[in-house]
Amino acid sequence: MKKIQHLIVLMAVLTIAWGCSSDGDDTNPPSHPRYTVMEAPTAPSWDYIKDINWMSDEPLPDWAAPDPLQFESTMVLQVKLDEDLFSYASDKDLMSVTKGEECRALSLCNFKEVQGTGESVAYFILAIKGNNDERDALLSVNYYCENLKQTFVMKDIIPFVPDLVYDIYDDSENFQPYFSMGSTKYPVKPIVSISLSGDLPFTMQAGDKLALFVGDELRGSTEIDQNTTLDNIVCVLFSKQAGEEVNVRYYSQQQAKIYQLNQTFLSADEVTDVRLEF
Repeated sequence: MKKIQHLIVLMAVLTIAWGCSSDGDDTNPPSHPRYTVMEAPTAPSWDYIKDINWMSDEPLPDWAAPDPLQFESTMVLQVKLDEDLFSYASDKDLMSVTKGEECRALSLCNFKEVQGTGESVAYFILAIKGNNDERDALLSVNYYCENLKQTFVMKDIIPFVPDLVYDIYDDSENFQPYFSMGSTKYPVKPIVSISLSGDLPFTMQAGDKLALFVGDELRGSTEIDQNTTLDNIVCVLFSKQAGEEVNVRYYSQQQAKIYQLNQTFLSADEVTDVRLEF
């Protein structure tokens, strides 16, 4: 019996000693209540075009070219594909111009080299059909990307002007919408203004980055420049629907760390002001 009692006392002493040793040797501080820290010896990419998952599953649209005999006038428009989506372009891509639901022009994607630059561009020539009494009627430009299986819709962005020939001869003046803003995979695209306050563990500087995530999916990002202020860090949030839970991550060059805020917000259909505290 005495041996058992001695063993129990010895175990209790060792337990206390182990507990004291652990407290004294713990080099990992407890998690901060407002954020999680991740080491980042190199800057994260967080490129809103390259790192957002743009792949969708839309079939080729059934756009049909208009019958030219049914219309009085033609407006000719050359559209240059913006740099954001150029890397995904192929000669199977389609672009249409619609008035309401009616197709008024259709074009396959073309490629050419810009003289003296060695660079290629993707463009579409659209002969838009209409009638003289439709002058100034608003038209939508729709781009289907075969590689992404997605349609990008820029709704009601150009007026119909009978017999106008626009941007055919001057490559520097091509009509160039930012089609990513017309993504049908991410139909909710509010501008988000982030305000950071509290005891920040870093000093904001040009080259830092802020990103918006839904789960672990990048949905928007911006790079800090010399004009950015802590109370107005602006970026576009690409969201599938209103009400998605969004978390914010900040990369600090100074600290070589990423800070993920525990505070989240919900995506909305309109411009959103978000205040986050460190």
